[in-house]
Amino acid sequence: MAEIEQGPTRATPIKSRKPHTKSRAGCYSCKARKVKKCPETRPICKNCTARKLDCVYPVQFKLQSQQQVARRLIPDHSKKNRSAAVFWLTTPPSPLFSSFIRPIGVLQLLPASFTIEDMRFFHHYMIAAHPYLPFGCDGVWVNDIPQLAHQHEYLMHAILSLGTSHLSLMNTLYTAMVSHRGLALRGLHEAIGKHHQQLHSTTDTSPTATSTQTHELNAMLATCYALAVQSSHIMDGFTDFLILVRGCGRLDNHLSAHYNAELRTLTFERERSRYSRSHGHAHHPVHDSCGESALTWDWKYHELILTALEALRRRAWVDAFIHFQDTYVVWCSMDESSFQEHIISILAPVRKSKAFLILLMHFTALQTVMLPIISRAIPLRARFPQLMLPHMRWLIEISCWIPDELQQYLSVPLEAVGRLGGEYGVFDSDFGNRVREAILRRAGEIAETAWRKMDETINLT
Repeated sequence: MAEIEQGPTRATPIKSRKPHTKSRAGCYSCKARKVKKCPETRPICKNCTARKLDCVYPVQFKLQSQQQVARRLIPDHSKKNRSAAVFWLTTPPSPLFSSFIRPIGVLQLLPASFTIEDMRFFHHYMIAAHPYLPFGCDGVWVNDIPQLAHQHEYLMHAILSLGTSHLSLMNTLYTAMVSHRGLALRGLHEAIGKHHQQLHSTTDTSPTATSTQTHELNAMLATCYALAVQSSHIMDGFTDFLILVRGCGRLDNHLSAHYNAELRTLTFERERSRYSRSHGHAHHPVHDSCGESALTWDWKYHELILTALEALRRRAWVDAFIHFQDTYVVWCSMDESSFQEHIISILAPVRKSKAFLILLMHFTALQTVMLPIISRAIPLRARFPQLMLPHMRWLIEISCWIPDELQQYLSVPLEAVGRLGGEYGVFDSDFGNRVREAILRRAGEIAETAWRKMDETINLT
């Protein structure tokens, strides 16, 4: 066998790889648009100047820790720059939800207006920030409502706003929260207007049309709940909180009156009826009562607060909890003209309803007293007493709106909130301690003024 001679092996010459000349210090707008080269002219590059985009460079990022730099996209919530998109995975609808998702069609990818940072807000919503109201609907909030958000952008913005505001209790995320909140409110307003027009113009009563309308209303109701809870997280959300709580009740009442209950996801009335029946209580549905004065509603509000306090005195904890829930029904069932008189607005310097504001302060004191009872109905992940801090901060501002002759009625609820809130951990932060000190100081000033006026009256007589 002939041997095959092998010559000396030569090493294959290794071609040296030419290092890239592309800089990694370009702005994020150019990176997101995948342009060939960012001019890197500071402070604004030529590409961003020509396209009127916000120009942000990596050096403006904060260090995640002392050891490493986290490279991520900075969220830009302006209308100019919507570069980074979040693509959500489509999942099969749950049996509860499929009855009114299927007529709408396949889940659509959201527009490219959601950033990498928004993923963080959505994740926080899923694990911690989703609402606990209506009671017993936790599964709906994490399974069904996110599916609705695929087809209703305003609902997704409400979810992101809620996640952001909840997260902002530990971080400063005000800009992102306000951006998503504004988009959610605008979308909700447009959806309500569209539904109102369809309600008065269409004659189609087929199951598909009814299911589609119910689908829209469920998205509106979920948005309203999310924004109501989110309003309770911000220090200047008092007026919005009242309006959105009322909106939740009225939308739920509209769903109950006009649509099949089996197609509804979130419903306060259904859960409340089940809870009331299990404890032998009568259930009183919400009705829109027209023609009653604001004074009549003040008396009803006052009566419910006293009834809840009486139940606490008797140690009837279930009765107290149910009557506490009924106080919200007052906001939802009063007619529009009466409700407008209770709205605090910068456009109305002359306050029309001092009695309601005083009762609201006593209601907040009742809520503080009942925190151990209320927490039993709240999921463990939401038992976070500091969430009540904005409510209690509102009291300081509200107390300044009450005229001097009625200030004497404020010292007791302020002192109860300040002392009991401290015992229950509401003020367990540096800012919370300052709020507590301000509340107790305000209560002391009011009490001192009341005693001084009493002494003056006695001396005059």
